[in-house]
Amino acid sequence: MRSTKIKYQLASGAVLKFVSWGEEEAGVVYNVSSGDTHLVTKAGEILLQLLQKKPQTILQLVDEVARFPEVFTDDERNIETMQELLVGLKRIDLIEPTII
Repeated sequence: MRSTKIKYQLASGAVLKFVSWGEEEAGVVYNVSSGDTHLVTKAGEILLQLLQKKPQTILQLVDEVARFPEVFTDDERNIETMQELLVGLKRIDLIEPTII
């Protein structure tokens, strides 16, 4: 039996625009499709930008965020932290899981 993997992707129909201010810890993401605006952490913004490119598993995202050591410390590059960030983004309807 084949194991099931979950990938995360932007919510269906979501078109996102980002605004951030230099070294600030947070930025704003505007969902053009829904008209909703959200304040997100720099980490959340990076995850959304990565998922805008293509759906990814948690492990893929953990690997990808290693390119951003100024945002994701060594202690934050793990499955548990990634899961917490993804749950927060899902709660505000910016992302959704998909089974592959």
